[in-house]
Amino acid sequence: MIRILAGALALAALYAPPAWAIRPFDGELAEVVELHAIELELGPLEPVVAGAARSLVLPQVQLDYGLLPEWAVVVRSRDTVAMGGEEAGNYRLEGAMAGVKGLVRSGSLQGEAGPSVAVEAGALLPTWGANMPGTLGGSFAGIISHRWGPVVVGADAEVFYSRSGHPGGFFSAIVEGPGWMGLRPVLELAGEDIVGEAPTYSALMGGTATLGRDLSVDAGVRAGFGGPEADLELRMGLTWLFMISSAR
Repeated sequence: MIRILAGALALAALYAPPAWAIRPFDGELAEVVELHAIELELGPLEPVVAGAARSLVLPQVQLDYGLLPEWAVVVRSRDTVAMGGEEAGNYRLEGAMAGVKGLVRSGSLQGEAGPSVAVEAGALLPTWGANMPGTLGGSFAGIISHRWGPVVVGADAEVFYSRSGHPGGFFSAIVEGPGWMGLRPVLELAGEDIVGEAPTYSALMGGTATLGRDLSVDAGVRAGFGGPEADLELRMGLTWLFMISSAR
C-alpha cells in the first residue's frame, strides 16, 4: 500500500477538479472520478472494538482511476492488526477488491436533472493472513443518488459471492447534510446478509471537512450490531483528488 501511495504522489499534477468526499461510508454514491484523474481515499489508523477483541486498521485504502469517460478502475484494501489476546500482532489483508465503476445516468450529482445512477462490479480478493482462509468472490452493485439543494441522499444495493463461498447481499442508505464553513454532517445506515451467517447491521455518524478543491478530511463513528458480536469503529481519513494528465 505504501508503494501505491508513493506512486500516486509522484504522478500528481497541480490541477485538481472539485469533488465531494465519499469516505467514511461503507457504501458508494453515484459519482465516478473524471477521466485521467485519481481519487485516493485513505484511512491511516482506525481502531475497532468487537466484544473483547481489539484491532487496528492500518491503513484502509481506496484508489479510483478514471480510465475512460464515466468509467473508472477501483481498487480497495483493508489491512488489520490484532491488538491483545491470543491473536496479538496477527496481520491480515481483508476486504480487498479490484473492479470497475461506471456512470450509467448523469444526474444531479453531475449538475444535470434527475437522479444519478452508477454500477460497480469487481472481484473480491481472498483474505490473507493468520487463520483467515478464503476464496475468490465477486460482486455487482447498483447505486442511485440525488441532490436536493444542499442535501445529498443515496442508496447502494449489492449482490455478491463472498470470500467464504456463500452468496449474499449488502444495502446502504447515505445522507450528506448541508455544508457550513466547509463542514458537512453525514449519516449511513447499512446491512449485510450472507447465506449461512447471521445478518449484520450498522449505523455511522460523522462529518467531512473540505480543505480545498482537491482535499477533504473526514471522521465518523460506526456501530455494528447483529451477528456474533457488536463492534464499534472510529474512522478518520482523507480524500484527495488529482490529475495525472491535463488531457481532456
